[in-house]
Amino acid sequence: QSDESNQGSEIIQKLPDKYIVYLGTIQPRKNVIGLIEAFTQLKLDHPELPHKLVIAGGMGWKTESTLEKMKSNSDVIYLGHIADEDRWPMLKHASLYVLPSFYEGFGMPILEAFQMHTPVATSNISSMPEVAGDAAIYFDPNNISDIKRAMQSVLFDSSLADSLRSKGEQRLKLFSWHNCGQGTLNILNK
Repeated sequence: QSDESNQGSEIIQKLPDKYIVYLGTIQPRKNVIGLIEAFTQLKLDHPELPHKLVIAGGMGWKTESTLEKMKSNSDVIYLGHIADEDRWPMLKHASLYVLPSFYEGFGMPILEAFQMHTPVATSNISSMPEVAGDAAIYFDPNNISDIKRAMQSVLFDSSLADSLRSKGEQRLKLFSWHNCGQGTLNILNK
């Protein structure tokens, strides 16, 4: 174990060895139920897959059916709301970060995953393609098989996962504070 994990919180120490992570509020537009269904299908197709699905985030509204879905699957671990300092190690040690939302305003967790060198699979709608560019695998959030396909492609292809990590690192540079400030100055100086 690294020093970082020894110093990690109780939550981080409880994480399974291999996992896919979703980090965000639990509410209908986030499509957590779709993610759980796709993950369940993936595990049925590949029982040898050691991964668990870790879900972390506070409860939003209309969460009853999502909670039931989480409780009914022993391969799903729900951690509830986690402290900010736990976000980074959780993302860093994940095999894949999945953001299956039907709608996102910006998609900041995608950039957080890039920062931790974690491959990303996300919906092909809303702001996600603008944020992730060529550094993510995309899927139709309304199609469970497509979500499953995206997760499977990253988990079973290490060269694809490595490519996504390096593209994520490049993509992150476009969103640096320096670039943001420089862009603002350029607009103001016109």
